[in-house]
Amino acid sequence: MEIHFLGVWDTVGSLGIPNERIPPTICRIYSRRSTEIRRGVELCCFDKGSRKHTGRPSMQWRNSQGGYGAAAQIVHWFSVLLVAIAWVLGTVGEDLPRGSARDFGEQIHVSAGELIAILLIVRVGWRLFDPPPPPEPTPLGSLGDLAAKIVHLALYALLAAVVAFGVATQFADGDALSLLGIVDIASPWAKDKSFAHDMKEIHEALANGLIILATIHASSALVHHFLFRDRTLSRMAPHFSKSR
Repeated sequence: MEIHFLGVWDTVGSLGIPNERIPPTICRIYSRRSTEIRRGVELCCFDKGSRKHTGRPSMQWRNSQGGYGAAAQIVHWFSVLLVAIAWVLGTVGEDLPRGSARDFGEQIHVSAGELIAILLIVRVGWRLFDPPPPPEPTPLGSLGDLAAKIVHLALYALLAAVVAFGVATQFADGDALSLLGIVDIASPWAKDKSFAHDMKEIHEALANGLIILATIHASSALVHHFLFRDRTLSRMAPHFSKSR
């Protein structure tokens, strides 16, 4: 059997190769920094003729020890985009000209919030079904891992709270809630301007807090990438391998 060197990959799965196709005796795990075995780095060799080259990029849907799968990445980055859209429209929406432009901006803002809620449910469910990869080792040790978990939980809680108070604001104004423009849910409350104002203030404060925490989260990922030089950021970025 001819053994052909492929290179360093995050996981065997990232190559798009069934595990049973790779002889276990010729896959060994090496450390990138020391002799200590690290998670998710594999140096693999296998039979050069075991697969046919198709030239098509492939990416696994589920998470692996070395990174997030396509499903988690799609939900993550789509959520980031929707949060940005909702926050911008919520911030400048009242500055739009009265009439169709402002109404359209408000509808996009509400729809983005509804999609965020849907993706949050999907994200939590997927996280339970397909656990994320273990945290990258850093000089901060377990303290850094704990801080990351707290930030993730806080982000989820803020996402849910912002959406909830947004719905409360809509209902307190006596307005129906349009679900993605498909069906309207009538307000269960009588119109109360004072209550609506309070709900809106809380909604906006929570939204600003969410943006601040998300910025801290993103900055932390950059610190991991450029200072600690680990894969915390890159494993949430799309990565493709050539199917063979």
